Amino acid sequence: MTVIEVLHRGRTRRCDSRCHRSHAPASRCVCVCGGRYHGTVWEPGGLNRAMLQTRETVITSGREQWGERFHHAAGVQLELIYF
Repeated sequence: MTVIEVLHRGRTRRCDSRCHRSHAPASRCVCVCGGRYHGTVWEPGGLNRAMLQTRETVITSGREQWGERFHHAAGVQLELIYF
């Protein structure tokens, strides 16, 4: 599962199961989350927390940049998946 996926200058960077399922220290994370969600699958409710935090970050950033028009103008649809 991918929590974050960013397209920047023609390259896609993501935070996916390689990060979430890692046992290595978060300081060794090289994905787009920068260690924020490293190993979260091993914490109770960790992956759901990561999804909720990412959703809030996207909504907050969008509103700061585009105001309340964010959802309508950008056609943004966010889904949460619970395990």
